Amino acid sequence: MDKAKKSQSYSRKLKGLEPIISTILIIGVLSFASLMAYQWGMPMMEKNVDKTKLYNAETFLRTLDQKIDDVSKNGGSDQIVFDVPGEISVDPANEKIEFTLETTGSIYAPGGFACFSRNCDLAGGIWGQDTYSVLGAEVIQTNDRYAITKYELIFRNLSVGNYTYLRDIVTVSNTTIPGSKGTRILVTKVGEERGNPVKTIIKIDLL
Repeated sequence: MDKAKKSQSYSRKLKGLEPIISTILIIGVLSFASLMAYQWGMPMMEKNVDKTKLYNAETFLRTLDQKIDDVSKNGGSDQIVFDVPGEISVDPANEKIEFTLETTGSIYAPGGFACFSRNCDLAGGIWGQDTYSVLGAEVIQTNDRYAITKYELIFRNLSVGNYTYLRDIVTVSNTTIPGSKGTRILVTKVGEERGNPVKTIIKIDLL
């Protein structure tokens, strides 16, 4: 076989391999692009999911506060299910309810108390102007990726003239009680005590 025929035969072999090589290259490029998109997209997806969790947690806190306020004013009882993927506790000694959840990042600035109420003075407020409750969140950065957000519903005294008004949060045996996602929170108005201070007694059960 002369050189011309050998060259033609070699060219035909190369042409036969071109589709295979092209396919391998395309698969390689697509695999690399998919890997990069996955690595870039997963953190974004996690952040979006965690933002939703945090917004839902804040909504739950506001809803719980509203239910306690309604029961305090109108009597009777009401309930709500703790649907946040975290841990909740009712602390009657410090007149507060708090819950925490872990996320990748936060929508609040770390290291401080992000207050959702109009007047955040925990020492007290003015009856008829301020609310009994102070709502807020505190972010604790555990490492470069994860953060723990602690939501708090804190009850304070309100005053007008020489009188003090307060909502007394009580539990069974008046000890801190814990709960987790799926816990049913029962809010009941036990009664009122007239005098100074004027006290509205609210019992909270975690069922």
